[in-house]
Amino acid sequence: MITPKNNVIPRIASRFCDRLPSENFIIYDKNRKSAFMHKSDGETTFMENTEITFPEADEDEEKYRQLWRLLYKTVENESRRNHQNRRNHMPMRYWPNMTEFQGG
Repeated sequence: MITPKNNVIPRIASRFCDRLPSENFIIYDKNRKSAFMHKSDGETTFMENTEITFPEADEDEEKYRQLWRLLYKTVENESRRNHQNRRNHMPMRYWPNMTEFQGG
């Protein structure tokens, strides 16, 4: 799920298809209620005016999230933490969508 200011799905969909051709995935824009769905067989669908409710993370997904948070904390150098720089590279409006900034 993404929450961009602009309608970016048409611009980023092909990039994800090129990079993940054998994966099933959905990119959902919560702000515009639109989604792009890619199936591993190459079938793609763009949906508008659709609500998607994602299931809660299962045990395996939560393990991956915890590993990602651990990696983020491990590579971070606390003595060089620069909140202004972080906000410049990743605006705060995106933080709720980022696993590494969520508790857990």
